[in-house]
Amino acid sequence: MKSKTKSHSGYTGSKLDLTGFHLMFLLFSLALTSIIGLSFIKIFKTYFWEKTHCTILSCKIDHAYKTESSYGIDISYTYTFNGQSYTSDIYQHNYQGSSDYTEIKQIVDQIINNTQVNCYVNPECPQEAYLTRESLWRDGSAILVCQIFTAIGVGGIVFTWRKKNPKKNESNKPKPKSALVTKWYMKPLKISSQHQDFSLNNKRPDSIILKSDSSAIKNLLGGIFATLFWNGIVSVFLSLVLDSFEKGEPNWVLTIFIIPFVLVGLYLILVTFYHFLKLFNARPILTLTPGVTPLGTTTELSWTFRGWMKFIRHLTITLSAREEATYDQGSSSKTDKHTFYEMELFSTNITSEMTAGKVKCAIPQDCMHSFQAKHNKIIWSINVKGNIKLWPNISSKFPFTVLPTDPSDDQ
Repeated sequence: MKSKTKSHSGYTGSKLDLTGFHLMFLLFSLALTSIIGLSFIKIFKTYFWEKTHCTILSCKIDHAYKTESSYGIDISYTYTFNGQSYTSDIYQHNYQGSSDYTEIKQIVDQIINNTQVNCYVNPECPQEAYLTRESLWRDGSAILVCQIFTAIGVGGIVFTWRKKNPKKNESNKPKPKSALVTKWYMKPLKISSQHQDFSLNNKRPDSIILKSDSSAIKNLLGGIFATLFWNGIVSVFLSLVLDSFEKGEPNWVLTIFIIPFVLVGLYLILVTFYHFLKLFNARPILTLTPGVTPLGTTTELSWTFRGWMKFIRHLTITLSAREEATYDQGSSSKTDKHTFYEMELFSTNITSEMTAGKVKCAIPQDCMHSFQAKHNKIIWSINVKGNIKLWPNISSKFPFTVLPTDPSDDQ
């Protein structure tokens, strides 16, 4: 028998880990909001510029605007402001052109055929004028998307460091490990006769097929959702970076800042692909006979595999029991895990022996039976591990119920 301890934080992690995680979202949002906000403010100011009549000097389609595959508007117009004449060749602030020739031709034709053309002049700098004003929608919607990260960042940090009700914290204080593991480990419980019908009834199943505690399909779907959500948001800002390079004016600040978020997105893609590959692994099917297993008894474990087995290099089957204690530590949750029993049942690197087999599985009497409460669990499981070269390994846990010692055994 092997006994080992594993103690680690639950999914919420420690305060510092959570703060750093949510701070990443907050900094990402603030940086992008600042960059996009500067452009938004500049566009917004043009809505307060003075509308002035202008005369079109020339207007035609630019067949190589910004890039060879895009079309733009080559325009020149003159206007008078405060008694002085000025000339401008800017159609719109930060105009990107279009790959749609028909769209550009319609704009050019509309300008040429319009006898009353107005432009918008910056009263503080009359030399600056635009023929049309850019819509606030694109940058405005991008800023709103940024606030998703802001909400996650600020909300997460506040939630992490919030103060809980002292009375509630007092009631949730964890029991020491010795009270949970050592006491039960040394003194296995026996159920009273009035509970026999509930846990140790006479109609015991002859055998039971165990169910894995994880699903390859669920893991894949979870990975797909996380990948689409993360990369969908990051792609909005990645497009801004690509546009800046396409225009020949790279935005290096945004480029450098977005690199770690792109790397996270690539990591999520790899994780999702990893779970996709695991769908093709052989799936173990475990059966316990008899189906009810009290402490101090021996049951027979049989197994078969559904799928290809020839790629498995080594197969190991172990019996283990672990304790899980979940409690609040400050304002975060923590789960301590302690494996207090582990026994190797089967191990081989011969393919013919892996496909199917049987082995005796003895449950020790001086251990704790299966147990589940609000903050504590005792979980018994059969663990199957298969090593596959250059492919995701097989790693499945099959929980099963170990009952207290049957009182009839003492009679």
